This record gives sequence, C-alpha cells and structure tokens, in this order.
Amino acid sequence: MSARTADVAIVGGGPAGAAAAIRLAHAGARTMVIDADDLRGDKIGESLAPSARPLLERVGVWTRHCAAGHRPCWANRSSWGGDGVDCHDFLRDPHGHGWHLDRRRFDAVLAGEAVRAGCEWRPRARVAHLERRRHGWRVTLAGDRSAHFSTRLLIDATGRRSHVARSQGARRQVHDRLVALVAFLIPDDAPLTEATTLVEAVADGWWYSARLPDGRLACAFMTDPDVLAQTGGGSARAWQTRVTRTVHTRARIEESSYRLPAPPSIVAAGSAVLDAPAAPGWIAAGDAAAAHDPLSGHGIGAAISGGWDAGGAALAALEGDASAADAYARRVRDGFFRYLDARRAYYGVEHRWSSSPFWRRRQ
Repeated sequence: MSARTADVAIVGGGPAGAAAAIRLAHAGARTMVIDADDLRGDKIGESLAPSARPLLERVGVWTRHCAAGHRPCWANRSSWGGDGVDCHDFLRDPHGHGWHLDRRRFDAVLAGEAVRAGCEWRPRARVAHLERRRHGWRVTLAGDRSAHFSTRLLIDATGRRSHVARSQGARRQVHDRLVALVAFLIPDDAPLTEATTLVEAVADGWWYSARLPDGRLACAFMTDPDVLAQTGGGSARAWQTRVTRTVHTRARIEESSYRLPAPPSIVAAGSAVLDAPAAPGWIAAGDAAAAHDPLSGHGIGAAISGGWDAGGAALAALEGDASAADAYARRVRDGFFRYLDARRAYYGVEHRWSSSPFWRRRQ
C-alpha cells in the first residue's frame, strides 16, 4: 500500500480497531491503523470469557492466543444480592475456560495478525487534523506536517472519547457516569493461586478482581463520581479504607499480602451510545460507538465482535452500498438498548442498600 493512500484508515489500535483491520486487510482493502498507544503502563481489561473463542478463531489468532501465556480462568464468582458467593464455573462450557490476560501480549497478537494480512500499522501516532474532501479524507498526523495521507473511509476506534465521530457532530448519549478506581496490586507472599474472577457488591458500588499471569492482582472499585468524592476520592488511603469494608475482596488481598504500589487510577466505565454510530464517510467501532458497564461482560470480546462488524460495514460501503452505514448504526443502537434492559435487571437483583445513591440510581 502506498504510504499516501488508503481505502480505510482506522484511528485506534485496540481490539476493536485491530479486528476491523484484520477483516478489511484480508478482504484486500488498503488499510491503515493509527495507534496512539505509547506502550507505557498497564492496559485495563484483563478478563476474557470462554465465548470469545469463536471470535478469536474467526479473526485468525486462536493458535497464537493459546501460545501467549495467558492464565486460564475457570469460574466467575460473585457476592451479589446476598452475603454468600455464587460460582459460575466453565467446566461444562463448550468453549472451555476463560482467560486472565496479559493485555499487552493479547493486543500485540491482534496487531500482528492485521499486519500479516497486509495492514499498515502506524504505532505511537496521533491524528492532528482531518479534512473532509469530495471522495474521502485527508489525514494529517501530529508532530510532522508532512505526515499526511488520503483515505476513502475512516473507522473511529478511539474508545470512549469517540474522537472522530464527535469531530463530525455525533453526540454521546450518556446513561450513567460510572467510574472505575483501578489498581494493580503486588504480592508480598506467593501470588494468589485461585483462577477465578470475583465481583463483590458493597454499599456504594462494587468490586472486581482477577489475578494476572505475572502474579499481580487487578482490582477495581466501581462507583459514581459524586459518591467517590464524598468517600475520600481516589487517594491510596481512601482505597485502603474501602478495602476494609469488603469481605471477599479483602480476603483474597490478604491471602497473598497484596499491597498497593501506587495510587489507583480513575477511568470512565459508564454506559453511553452515539446518537449516530455511523454516517457517510466514517464508522465508529467498539467503545467509540457504544460503551458498556463492565458488569455486563461487554468487554474485549464485544470489542472484537464490534470491530469485525464495523469492518464488514466498511467493506460494504467501499463497494458502493449506500445503506451499509445506516444498517450498522441500527444494529449498534438496537444492541445497546437491549443491553440496558439486561443491565437494569442485573442491578435490580441487589436490594441490601436500597437507600444508597449508587444503587437507587440503578433500580
């Protein structure tokens, strides 16, 4: 592919962007990915359900995924709607176990498959300017005014920022403002041996934790911004205080003497959908199109599926199907509103803290 032209430019190199790139490149479309990831720090999103196996096979990375050293996850456990712990194991799942991921390795496998298929991958690159033209776009990259190219179509895979879509007038319809306080804990003793994901509801939100392949414990507290501010904010001290109010999360932290090496990060985790997930000339994929509460399980697997679907819509648009963008947009929005019904039902199971602002907003 010429460095100056592309059929499709994908802005964002996460699972959604990579899946779209793989589908497009395998179909022969001249595809470019503009990936702003600077490769520093941890990437959030560590759990992959067994149901992701058919997706990984479809995009052509199943064998390399299995060889990448991810940690099997044999069950999801939850303390939700009562004080006990329910366990949903994967022993009878037709797709086998799930995984706790090394996200850097996982994303590298997806990017590698896109490149093998013929995609041009531009790492540590950012879009400085988009110019709409008669037959597509002129894209200028940051840091070098000569680094520009033309493309017929854009795919927005920039995550919850929806950078491309919002620059074209699309608006995000926000349904809640959930945030995640995320930390990666280090063990002072032998790492946790239990290979499960744990979710625990508490009075002002809920907790998630999973052991990573390197022995650390990914741990996140989900709540609303105003609740977070009223209970100490994002400081390390407030984090430790919140942990003491849990039962099952605290037990697995104490089992291996996990400690907090740095203050946790605050990241957006709420539910939102674009009023227009696609339009002539561009398509939004993954979280850029519709973002979901982590409780829903609409995580990495959904990002890959959404990116694959966006890649298919892009192929149809390149072939002259004027209805492709509208049909894709309807699928995204219809799926999102089905998700809202399921989300409402799941939060409705928890009745222990009916006066809590966090739970009252969701019930």
